[in-house]
Parts: sequence; C-alpha cells; structure tokens
Amino acid sequence: MRWFYEASGREPVFIFAIKIFQRLVGYQEIAVCLASALFSVLIVWATYLLGSYAFSHWVGLGAAFSMAIERDVISEGVLGFRDEAFVFFVLLSAYGVLRSRDRASRENLVLCGLAMGGACLTRITSVTLVLPAIGYLALLGAGSEWKLRVKSAAIVALIVAAVVSPFLVNCWITFGDPLFSLHDRTRSFQQWFDLPTGTPMSPGQFLLSKAAAAPVGFAETAFNGFTTYPFHYKWNGFEAWLALIGMVLFLWSFPGHLLLLVLLSSMVPYVFTWQTPRILELHHFRYTLQAYPIYLIAAALAIEQATLLVRAARLKWMVSDRRPPRRLLLKIASVPVVIVLALDPIPWTVSLRRLSHPSFERRRAHPTG
Repeated sequence: MRWFYEASGREPVFIFAIKIFQRLVGYQEIAVCLASALFSVLIVWATYLLGSYAFSHWVGLGAAFSMAIERDVISEGVLGFRDEAFVFFVLLSAYGVLRSRDRASRENLVLCGLAMGGACLTRITSVTLVLPAIGYLALLGAGSEWKLRVKSAAIVALIVAAVVSPFLVNCWITFGDPLFSLHDRTRSFQQWFDLPTGTPMSPGQFLLSKAAAAPVGFAETAFNGFTTYPFHYKWNGFEAWLALIGMVLFLWSFPGHLLLLVLLSSMVPYVFTWQTPRILELHHFRYTLQAYPIYLIAAALAIEQATLLVRAARLKWMVSDRRPPRRLLLKIASVPVVIVLALDPIPWTVSLRRLSHPSFERRRAHPTG
C-alpha cells in the first residue's frame, strides 16, 4: 500500500492499520497481529457504547465485560485477521444509527456515515448492512416529518459514498472493475467449491449456480446460516438461553429492532457459503464474529430484565387477583419461537431434501455440495 485508496484486492482500512504498526515496530511481522489486537480491544469499547445507549449502562457494561474476557475472542483476536476491524465498524454504525434516529444532528449523521464507510472499506460486502440501516433512518429516523427523515438518510448515504467511492474508482481505473475486491474474493470460493476458475464469476453468478444445482439445499443452507450456524459457534452453555430470551426482548423496542436488523443484514454475505470446508476449518468462530456482541447485549438485557422482574414492584400481579399484563404474556409466548429458530431450524427440510436433487446422498457425504 503506497496510499490509502490505492486499488487492491483487499479493502484498505485493515491494511492501513497494519502499515501504521509496521512503522512502529520496524516492519516486523508482528505488526499484523498488533493491528488485529487493536480492533479486538476497540470492539469491547464499541460493545459498551452500543449496549449502554440502546438499553442501559448495566447492559452495556455486562456485554462489554463478557466480550473482554471471552476465551475465543482473546485467543483469536491477535491472529492478524480483519474480522475485529469489521465488527468494530458494524457496532459503531449501529451506534451512529441509533443516535441519528434520536437526534439528527450534524455530528450524529457524520459519525453514522463515517462508521458505515469504514465498514465498507473493511469489507465491501458491508453494503448489505449499510442499505437497510439507511432505510431504517429514512423510515424511523428523528422527527415526525418524512422529509426530515429522508434528508437525514440521504446525508448519511452521501457521506458513505464520499468515503468509499475513491477506492471503487481507483479499482475501476486500475482493474476495469470497481468491485474488484469483491470479485477477487469470489475466485477463492470457486476454488474451495471445486468450480472452474478460468472464467471469473460474480457473486450473483456463483450463488445462482449453487441454487440451480440444489434449490432446497441452498435454501436450507441460507436458513442455517442466518440462525443455527452463527449461534451455535458462539455458545457452549446456559448463556445461550439468556441470549435467546434477550433477542425476544429485542422485539419490543426500537433499539432491539435495529440490532436484529444489523444482526441479519450483516450476515447476508456469509449465509450461503458457511459450509465451505476451509471456513469450517479455520474461521468457524470468527466468520460471523459481528453477531457475538449483539448476542452478548441480548444476554445482558435478559439478566437486567430478570433482575427488575424480581423486584416486588414488578411482581405485584403475582400476589393479587389481577391478570398478568398482556404485553408480558406476549413476550413469554414468543420465547419458544425464537428458540426453535435458533436451535432446531426447520426439521421438515430433512424430507424436502430428497426432492431437491437426485444426487442428494452423494452430496450429503460430501458437505461442499
């Protein structure tokens, strides 16, 4: 990297961080690990910012503390990957959107736009996160007038475009493809899935080829990628139930809606490819690392709400003749739905698989199919 926006097969943010640490440590290889460790520390701070602003100081503190002492986050946060940088900008983007939704000031909109631009310059696939978040601002942003909400969303979009477009233009000039970093990554997936690499494929062509080969299996892979895969690789014990209950509570607040939107939209680029053997071998935990802080915020929210419910003031209806509040009953009733989606996704797909492709048994023995 000779300058920040130089055309490359890799987005510039994490490479730039490596270059800074190279100068600090005399161009030793440990600079890569230091760059990763820096963002690993920053995501603890960003988790606190998001959790405390979305819900409460205690939720933010509990989620950040859990993130700081998590074994896998610590052990894998110094290996030199860019995942921590991506997670940092995802959390900062969500924080900026919440602030801009409450008050569309110049500072909040700039923070939101710069954070989203940083996410795109860490992974260009962050567009799947940026577009829904901007739409969220346009529909549910600050102010009652739709013109003000649309104006705020347009300002954020312009900031993102101003931050990202120099890199895209330079890739277009140098390689003839503004999305060269994205298409260059697709070549790796062609190799991992034993597809011919002589003809480059766009992400759309790659996904269409897999969908045409086994449509039901493709849909099941996507469903598991949204639910089971990111969830199971983050939890080993009872804390999973806390996260599930917390995500149910997300459904009953505007900040919770945004966190669920960020959780799902940020995983769109990965839900169709998580079964790649190389990913399962090397990146099973970190491949969807951006989901973990949101799960921790959900778990901390569940603990906080359970603590509040224990108070006598919240339990008066239990010792009186009054019926429990309808809102509380709806929350409790929705818990099994989220649990089924996260822990046991669509059991009936086992029978549907047989209808998808005659080579099902062979593909089942070879998980890359």
